[in-house]
Amino acid sequence: MTSEELQRIIEKHQLWLDGQGGAPADLRGKALVDADLHGADLSRAYLDKVNLMGANLQDVNFTGAHLEGAVLDSAQMARARFNGADMKAASMARAHAREASFVYTAMKKVDATEADLRSADLTGADMYRADLTNAELDGANLGLAQIEYASAQCASFVGARLMDTKLSVCDLRSTDFRWANLTRAILSGATMVDADCLGANLEGADLEYANITGVNFSDAKGLIDPSNYLKAQCEKTEEGYIVYKSFGEYFENQWKVEPGAVIRETVNPFPTVDCGSGINVGTRGWAKYNCRKPVWRCLIRWEWLPSVVVPYNTNGKFRTGWLEVLEPVEV
Repeated sequence: MTSEELQRIIEKHQLWLDGQGGAPADLRGKALVDADLHGADLSRAYLDKVNLMGANLQDVNFTGAHLEGAVLDSAQMARARFNGADMKAASMARAHAREASFVYTAMKKVDATEADLRSADLTGADMYRADLTNAELDGANLGLAQIEYASAQCASFVGARLMDTKLSVCDLRSTDFRWANLTRAILSGATMVDADCLGANLEGADLEYANITGVNFSDAKGLIDPSNYLKAQCEKTEEGYIVYKSFGEYFENQWKVEPGAVIRETVNPFPTVDCGSGINVGTRGWAKYNCRKPVWRCLIRWEWLPSVVVPYNTNGKFRTGWLEVLEPVEV
């Protein structure tokens, strides 16, 4: 296709958008490698499987366009708008898309490896099983985005906004989250081995069953500190902290349950596991609403505190390796 033919299609598309006749642009499957579409309005255009590799797409309006399976590798896409577009299975590897907008864009299985998406707006984008390996997303807005089962290994999210973002079961190995806002982000089941979360805000983040081996949480905000949690939630005595437990609620055990008995169990040490091995206990409020069997008032002595694990997602329940049974109580 010649540049003159392409220009005529764009002009007719503009007339169609303006309600003055014309016709919607249909460039499905066309080869437009290195084409110059700078500033064009291709909103709602039909561009499925178009090849725009290396094209100049800066400031192009693709709002609501059909780009399923399109090839945008190495394209210049700064400030382009893809809001509400259908980009499922599109390829934008190594694309330069700084400050581009993908608000609520369908991007399932998109290949964005090594793409430059710094300061891009991906609010609410559906990026299920997308490939963001080595992508740059510093300062990007990914709030409410759905990125489950995606690969973002070695990607950079420095200072990015990821509030309420779904990142469950993602490959986040060696991913850079320094100073990112991950408030209420869902990271359950994610592999975060060697990720860097220096200074990140993890307030309310769901880290259940996430693999956090080697993660740098230095100066991170929002993670529960066991010492502060027990101090704020549990009654303090001269001997230790008072906690509450019902026995045989879900599992039968061989513990001797009577006043003065001391019981011992091996503790699952990972705070990403909400209910692991150990002696699971809780606050008085937790016991009131969660225990169906008789509740016992118990004691965690000061010398047993090193065995206490408070899950990051605790709702009032935590676990300990040692516990002294005191007396049955009404809660």
